[in-house]
Amino acid sequence: MKRIGTIAGVLLVFILICACQKISIPKLEQIPFLDNIIKPEPKYHNERISLLNTDILLAIDTLDAAREGTLDSFPYARIDSDSTVTVADTKSPGPFSVRKIGIVKYEMSYDDTKHLATVTETRDNLGRLDLRSNRLVYTAREPNNQETKAIVRHIKKSLKYTAGMRKEVKEANQRAIKEFQKRHGLIPDGIIGTKSAKMYSRKAKVLDVKELSSSIIYPTKPRSTFFILSYETVAGAPDQFNQGYASLDAVKQHALSADEFKKLAAPGSRFVLFLYFLDRVSPDKAVQMCLSKSENRKTKSLSPAKYALPGVWPVITEILSIDDAMGEASLYVNVYIKKLIIDDCIASHRIM
Repeated sequence: MKRIGTIAGVLLVFILICACQKISIPKLEQIPFLDNIIKPEPKYHNERISLLNTDILLAIDTLDAAREGTLDSFPYARIDSDSTVTVADTKSPGPFSVRKIGIVKYEMSYDDTKHLATVTETRDNLGRLDLRSNRLVYTAREPNNQETKAIVRHIKKSLKYTAGMRKEVKEANQRAIKEFQKRHGLIPDGIIGTKSAKMYSRKAKVLDVKELSSSIIYPTKPRSTFFILSYETVAGAPDQFNQGYASLDAVKQHALSADEFKKLAAPGSRFVLFLYFLDRVSPDKAVQMCLSKSENRKTKSLSPAKYALPGVWPVITEILSIDDAMGEASLYVNVYIKKLIIDDCIASHRIM
């Protein structure tokens, strides 16, 4: 089944073509989320882009389809035996929807070959973030008869996903579609029927892909969320809590607030700490946790180093035993990425 992210993007392209519009995209350095990642080294020189036309939007949607593993059924891109396609991890749990896009570069060669490089951040319904460095080298052309029919089928199939759009978006879509229909001598009813779809397909482009790549970016400071549960709760139903992200709802439901933890934190009591990473963690970086009365401060109670598997969003659990009375002091769980000289505190979660 097609994922909503790519379909929504293609429908956006349709609306833009209908309205003869372009989209404004901020420059790379104006996007705050890029501050937390290792920026990819572009192979081509950076070029300032203030407006994106539908050609570039289709290129972005092609990269999105590749990430989702649906490129074979995406009618706007042609992959053949001469195409070079390298996509890391197309089997991620999902669906993921695009949240932010940074344009690293866009330029065109003398033979009309276009080079697009992007950085994207997508998110699934569990809050996990997928950061990627993407590159596409392509040429754009008019679709042939067979491709036109495939685009028409794709448009019709995509229409069922518009039901969840916000009211104002639907109204804007209707206006743009009616304008398109009126301009091309069609009945301006705002409905994308066979005639409207065929007319659009004649205006669409097909990208002949020469090179496509999408690689995972591991943030320098991966984001995380934290929960603490009583040991008895976890021990009473271990299968309910030891399934990683599949157990997230159960963990949230039984998580203790700071006040609840304080009441239960008597000498001899035990708890289970759950650290869910929202970003992927580089498999060559060790993660450790410690308890501290101060935020971002390392103590001797540092947990053993743990490493993430490549391409996953790790979940770390640790058992906390209370030996002494906690008193009224604050208590933090500080998370560190181990480095050669100075370990980097990437998160500090207050539990009391």
